[in-house]
Formats: sequence, C-alpha cells, structure tokens
Amino acid sequence: MSESVSFKCQIPFEGKVIVFGGDFRQCLPVIPNGTRTEIVDSCIKQSYLWSNFSRLPLEANMRCSDIDYCEWLLGNGELTNEHNLGEDVIEIPSELLCTQSIVIDIFGHQISIDITNTKSIERLASHAILCPKNDDVDLLNSEIMDRITGEDTVYKSDDTVVTDEDDQRENYPVEFLNSLSPSGMPLHRLRLKIGAIVMLLRNLNTKKALCNGTRLIVTNLLPNVIATKVITGSAAGDDVFIPRIDLCPSEIKLPFRLKRRQFPIKLAFAMTINKSQGQSLKKVGIYLPQPVFGHGQLYVAFSRVKEKTGVKVQVINTPSQGRLLPDSDKVFTKNIVYKNILLAFTMTINKAQGQTLATRACVYARTTLYVAFSSVRTLDSIHVKMTHIFCSFRFQSSIHSEEASVFTKVGFCYDYK
Repeated sequence: MSESVSFKCQIPFEGKVIVFGGDFRQCLPVIPNGTRTEIVDSCIKQSYLWSNFSRLPLEANMRCSDIDYCEWLLGNGELTNEHNLGEDVIEIPSELLCTQSIVIDIFGHQISIDITNTKSIERLASHAILCPKNDDVDLLNSEIMDRITGEDTVYKSDDTVVTDEDDQRENYPVEFLNSLSPSGMPLHRLRLKIGAIVMLLRNLNTKKALCNGTRLIVTNLLPNVIATKVITGSAAGDDVFIPRIDLCPSEIKLPFRLKRRQFPIKLAFAMTINKSQGQSLKKVGIYLPQPVFGHGQLYVAFSRVKEKTGVKVQVINTPSQGRLLPDSDKVFTKNIVYKNILLAFTMTINKAQGQTLATRACVYARTTLYVAFSSVRTLDSIHVKMTHIFCSFRFQSSIHSEEASVFTKVGFCYDYK
C-alpha cells in the first residue's frame, strides 16, 4: 500500500487525468513590465511537466464559418507585406477598413435599446469594439454612452488609503485618489444608463456563473444596487443585483494600498483585446490608435467573429502604422508574434543545461551559447537562424572533428532540426 502511494506521489497530478485548454496563438500570461524572455518563460511550455502532456490539437474551427477568412487568420503569425516594411508589419485588407468612425460603423449614430425585447438585447450584446489599452477603452465607452437615449446616473466611489498611520492618509488627498484608474478597477465616476452593457470585474458568485468577465445589461439603476440581466455564459437571462463592494488593486506601482468602494463593473461596449478572449461576437470593431504590444493580440481581436464581414478596423496614422507608403491608400499595422512559442518545444538556455535534445526545439540565448550547442549529439542536428551579426566565435565538434564558424546575435532564436 505504501509503495503504491509512493509511486503515485512521483507521477504528476498523482496519475489523475487533467485536461488543459489553450491556444498559443492567443495572448500569453501577463507579466507586469516583463521582457519578452520573461513572458515566454512564464508559459506552460517552459514547465518541467510539459514533456508529460499529450497534445490533442483541434482541427476544425468551430467559430469561423468563412473559409477564406479562416485561412487568412490562421496564417496571421506568418503574414508580412510586399513592400519590405519589416517582418512584423502586415497589411490590413481594404474591405476590413472603417468607412467612418469606428463607433458609427459598429453601433450606429444613435443607440436605442429596448430591455424588454430579447432580440434587441442579443443584437447589442453581439457587438463590441476592441482596443489594446484601457485608456482608449474608457474614451470609446464614454462616446458610446453619449449616443444611448435616456438619462444617465452617476455613481461615485469612496476612496481611502489602507493604513494605520493618520499622517499617511493626509499625504494623499481624496481628489488625488479619485483620479486614479488602476488596472482591473472600476472608475471613480461610474456613469450608467438603462440598457448599458457592463462587465463584472470580480467573481461575485462562481456557482451562478457571476465571474470576472461576465457581461450584463443594466435594467434598473437604484441608489444602492444596480439591477442587471446576464447576457453571456450559462447564466444568460438571469436577473442579478450588483452591490457596492470594497476593492483593492493588484498593482504594486502605487506607494500605498488603495481601497475603493464601488460597484465592481465597467462599461463593456468597448473592451481591451486581452479581456475579449473567450468571447464570441457577430460584429467587432478593432480600434488601433497605436499598434498592439503583445503576442497574439491581433489574432485574438480578429478571431472573435465568424466571418470577415463582421470586422471593421480603424488604424490611426502614426510613424509605425497606418498609411506608411507615399501615394498609397494601403493601411499597415504591427503584428507581434513570438514565433518561438509556436514551435513544438521551447526552453531557455538555462533550462537546456543537462538535457540532450533530439527533437525540434528553440533556445533563446541570453548569456552564453555553449550550453545550446552542447545539448545536441551531432553538429548536423543544429541550425542557427542568423538575424543580425553581433559576435563571432569558433565551435569545435568533438564528434565530427570539424570547425564551424557561427555568426549570430546573443538574444535571438536558435532553431534545432
């Protein structure tokens, strides 16, 4: 009996079958102020348990019904341009570009919502605008609120500093605390109307599917609670009352701990690309005042809909995106893809120490290249992807007794056959 228990303890998850779901084309784990290496290193592919996983790829795209759009989308990591603008610059097809304002293209000039009409609610819930950053999301939500018919109600938060020292409270005026908008927190001034689409920012009741990211529609605005109806997930159609709760941001940038008592919701006509993961929509606007900044963000934004007729893109001209060619109406933007995370197996050089690699792998060098080359059996097993010449050295193969001069740049990818 003890031997059986000991054996189970040596098996990952004690031999239980655990099912994980994910797509490495989509956004990777968020590491605040993290480098590309740190983000890749936090991925599950870097875990020592990854070799124990059985990969079961899904072949059919159940969301996308447009075959041509699906093929273009799945090639998003490989797309480039015909004008030598850079490997990470892609051209936006002209039929996807906005003809006017992104808000008008997606929601129309005026938004009228009948909360008693199920079809009206479903239509509004199936439209959204996606942006890379929260600041742009707040601006768009405010503009959309102005287009909704009806009177608005403003709820203001109660902000305090969590501390036992009275002197520290006096150092931070209430006006300053009200001006803060930490990530994952509701705004100090929450402006709502009946019929507004909102999103939960905290798990209120997981058993009833009231989780972070759940979208709801406002049905009544009361002084101490907000009456809503769930429009996404297994609880769709349920009536829910949202109370005020105390919230503290997870950000560590602030030199103090902020406590905000407010309704844990945020307007969700527009949302960040990362927050839209898992959402299925009929019409999506992609607003890019600046290029995306993370792996897979553009892929996530484009893959929220079933066909290309449901996508509209507005790209604001900057030095790095927009109409980059003189005398041309073609629109370009950046597509950030960490290609090494899409390979079959990845690891950092530090994790490659002591391992012999016989399969295709990618090693991201940061310090020394010796470990990378010594991890293969033969010189024929290694192929170095040369991007920029930075340094040179000689590598003596003890197996083949031949020299190989390698020119590469420390910090770029190495591709094993």
